Amino acid sequence: MRKFTIKSLLITAALCLGTNAWTEETTVLYERGTTTAWSEDDLAEEAWNVSISDRSFPCTPVINETLGLSLPGKVRNQEIMNSTQIVPTANSILTIDAVWNVGGTTGKNGNKTYFKIGNQIEFFAMPQDQKGGVIVNGTTYNFSNACNRDNNNRSDDVWTINVVINTATNVITALNVSGQNGNTKVSEALADLSLGIDAIFNTLSLGCVRMANSMYTSLKSIKISECKQTLNEANYTIKYLCGDIVVKDQAIRSGVVNKNILLPQSDKEVIWKDNVKYIYVSDDSSDKTITEDGLTVVTVTYRKADTYSYTINATDGANVITDIKSGSNFEGETISYAYSLYVNKEGTLYKKGPVNSQYNGSFKLTENNQVVNLAYAATDITNVEYWSEAEDIEGMTIITEGNTTIRSSASASAYAEQDVVFTTLPAGKYKITVNICDAAGKNPSGTVFNFKAGESVFFGYAAGNINNSSGSGEFNLVKDTQISIAKAGKNKIGIDYIYIQRIGDATTTQNVTVGSNGIATFTPSVALDFTNATNIKAYTATVSETTVTLTETKTVAAGEGVIIKSVNGGEAQETIAVANPATATKGNALVGTLVDIAELATTDGTYNNYILNVVGGKVGFYQANNKKVAAGKAYLQVPVTNGAKALTIVWNDGETTGIEENYEFGTMNSDAATFDLSGRKVANPAKGLYIKNGKKFIVR
Repeated sequence: MRKFTIKSLLITAALCLGTNAWTEETTVLYERGTTTAWSEDDLAEEAWNVSISDRSFPCTPVINETLGLSLPGKVRNQEIMNSTQIVPTANSILTIDAVWNVGGTTGKNGNKTYFKIGNQIEFFAMPQDQKGGVIVNGTTYNFSNACNRDNNNRSDDVWTINVVINTATNVITALNVSGQNGNTKVSEALADLSLGIDAIFNTLSLGCVRMANSMYTSLKSIKISECKQTLNEANYTIKYLCGDIVVKDQAIRSGVVNKNILLPQSDKEVIWKDNVKYIYVSDDSSDKTITEDGLTVVTVTYRKADTYSYTINATDGANVITDIKSGSNFEGETISYAYSLYVNKEGTLYKKGPVNSQYNGSFKLTENNQVVNLAYAATDITNVEYWSEAEDIEGMTIITEGNTTIRSSASASAYAEQDVVFTTLPAGKYKITVNICDAAGKNPSGTVFNFKAGESVFFGYAAGNINNSSGSGEFNLVKDTQISIAKAGKNKIGIDYIYIQRIGDATTTQNVTVGSNGIATFTPSVALDFTNATNIKAYTATVSETTVTLTETKTVAAGEGVIIKSVNGGEAQETIAVANPATATKGNALVGTLVDIAELATTDGTYNNYILNVVGGKVGFYQANNKKVAAGKAYLQVPVTNGAKALTIVWNDGETTGIEENYEFGTMNSDAATFDLSGRKVANPAKGLYIKNGKKFIVR
């Protein structure tokens, strides 16, 4: 870099005034805010096009009589306006004269306004950082006194810019800036700055980068003119070789005679041919100029890339837990990988959290036998009998949509298009934990993923959050049992991972007791099999109008409410066999509870609640009235639409059908239904003995 001199200014002026044989007349390519005013047409499509980044605040450009083309308002990231009206002639000398209102505001460091010419020249101002200057071909030239952070009124912060570019050589022959920033003067002059062969000149950009507070910037005027040059041109050839191997077809290009040859970056990029990677080594362009005979040849030399192997390990300190991924590829390639939230080592889970909410990473392959270690740490999750990512389970369908592919452990989740058996567990007591990833929008339908032991569901967990969420449940197995996932999910809702811990030996029996009343409610914590019971029977309940029908059941699911009854009346006790997880009886109106309910309301608006109790020496279901329900007991739910105030029990145990015993339910209701002694409802009773409101009466 050298300071721009008066002599160089005069030379440039002479070129464009036609005093040099190379140049022709000067032509104005684009002009606004000078003899040609800005207008609303400059906001139209294909004039100054607006491109706003995804997270931007609205920022509508306007034409202001004083400020010209202006960007007012809030801008979060970038607001870029590109003009594609400029089509310079090849090899011409371009002159750009602009008056730029720097604008901006104080706020967080990083606030920036900018004005760009092509793809290699950017004027910028950063008031909070007290920086400003120009970036040319990736090199920053900071201007002295460029920005004053204490100046909050920036309407007078204006830079007058002059840039002269020889497009035949891609060199800035003159760059001048003068102006004002608050109370400081800005005055800079540069020259002979190379733009490189990849430079383009047909775009203008105006914009802001906002970190905080409102910002603005404006282009008060712009004039772009060109001075055509008549130059001798000739062809030259570029060859791409690896020894005797032609790795890419040769290129024929044209340029100015006697000009040095500059290769664009694209001539030095990796080349793939026949699945082999070739890497740039060198070229002889610096020794060549373009000759008039067109015989100049530049050779670009390549070599075959080496093949390197790599291994990605999960480690705990210096100890390798497991190999996450291994393979090989060409040197310099980027290796992408996904990793699990957990890895299992001898029944203990080790954990590595996400990076930026994602379970993936990448690295560049720079040496053979390259090792990348991911640091995991032991958790208190022990005695793990089973662990798997859902996408690794045979029969599961991997999710390919939404952010499940990046938010999930190992960057994948899966769902079940049909029931999928994924393991067999021996007898024991277990705890299952499942993580669900829902990218469907908080899943208002509440997709439930059910897990089954054999044919019975023992645990279910509902999706319902766009982030991953976990749920756990305990279950008991009395024999070797297949564990499966029931059909559920879709292409944005799936299971992320599953692990199962053994928490104890199987529970095989449970003592069940009925008090002196001979009847009680009961909720087991494990599934029970009453098939061989001799002293106690279990019943489920259904409700129809004013009748509660109790039907004997042989299997009671864990957490299911039932009535237990002494076979011989009065107190009874029996050891009942524990069953594998069972499915609760459909339609059972008894609600089980494994935790205390301090106060059970009479109604919740949908159901009326009744508890089994003794009132006035009578055993029956009475309105809950905020009474306590102890853990291991149950209560009866009846739809509020039923409207009955008195209910009749009908025992249906196979051998004895009809009304065996009657208990009073709540308050007597003269409008209650009437039944004969066989339990059949009677609309118009004739002479005989009937039951109403749980009491016998005679019609004479």
